[in-house]
Amino acid sequence: MKRFRPVLGSRLVGITLAVLWAVSCSTSPGVKVGHDPVFDSFYEKARLIMTGEENKIWKSLPDSASREEFIEEFWKIRDPDPGTDENEAKLEFEERVRYSNIWFGTFNPRRGYDSKGEDEEKSRTGWNEERGRVYIVLGPPDVVYFMSPDDETVSHDGSRFRPRAEDWTMEQWIYDRYRAYVVFSKSSGGSWRMENYDPHFFEVLEWAKLNWVSADYAEDIKRRFRFKPEFSAAGFRITIPVSRISFDEKFRAEFGIKVNVYLNRTKIDTIEETKILEENEQELLDKKNVEFEILYRIDEKGEYLFDIIIQDMMAPGLSKYRSFLKRKV
Repeated sequence: MKRFRPVLGSRLVGITLAVLWAVSCSTSPGVKVGHDPVFDSFYEKARLIMTGEENKIWKSLPDSASREEFIEEFWKIRDPDPGTDENEAKLEFEERVRYSNIWFGTFNPRRGYDSKGEDEEKSRTGWNEERGRVYIVLGPPDVVYFMSPDDETVSHDGSRFRPRAEDWTMEQWIYDRYRAYVVFSKSSGGSWRMENYDPHFFEVLEWAKLNWVSADYAEDIKRRFRFKPEFSAAGFRITIPVSRISFDEKFRAEFGIKVNVYLNRTKIDTIEETKILEENEQELLDKKNVEFEILYRIDEKGEYLFDIIIQDMMAPGLSKYRSFLKRKV
């Protein structure tokens, strides 16, 4: 495969890329909930490999219980071997975060301990640097070019224990497996920024997020089950595209339904039921959507949030979707 040699982009390109990357990693929540260090720590890192749909759902989750459920399912669909006690994908993710903290943060093993007592345990910012974020999503580059101001270039497999390493001012990471590259440059202040990148680099980053999902769930995500909720006179009307539903050989569909009801940000009720739909083949061919109702009566005044979770019970893998409705009475 052809190797990409460094081609410096303009400073404007670097700034634009940094802004786009920052926007894509925004942590602004969709619902005002209390901050919890455990949940904050999970989201600020896991958002790097979240799909857009998962990111949207996380920002709308109203309480700790729903977030715990989300985290469990998030790692479940990324477990390459559910038959083992360990989730290899989760361990790999944690290792990439650790590596990024060591090499791309304030602590550098080559320097050892400085006069301020800097050590690995106190270095927790490397994962959030631009090199760290790329490393977490894409993994180790296949080839790295290290460059210094005197135009000396060293190409190797990426090991960072190298002579004169502190003199490097530019790194080019080449991902042969993705047919992409990215160049980072060191500023006078010591921070590293993206300087140039493959034209399809952002597409590669998005595509690589699905690489984290295990094969059993990858196809399901592409045609993910989803629904549209809206209020009705009796409660909620659920509309589901026929193309997103799994039917058995008798054209029967089954849904597990759970609705968490919040009044003024306090959980007051939970609805759980099973809905079975039976259709004939011709009816399904004529329909774009199927609809059914979930009964619920609002008695008190205030701000309501309905957290609606529906699972397609006939799907071969985990096929669950979440949506929200708000109403002020």
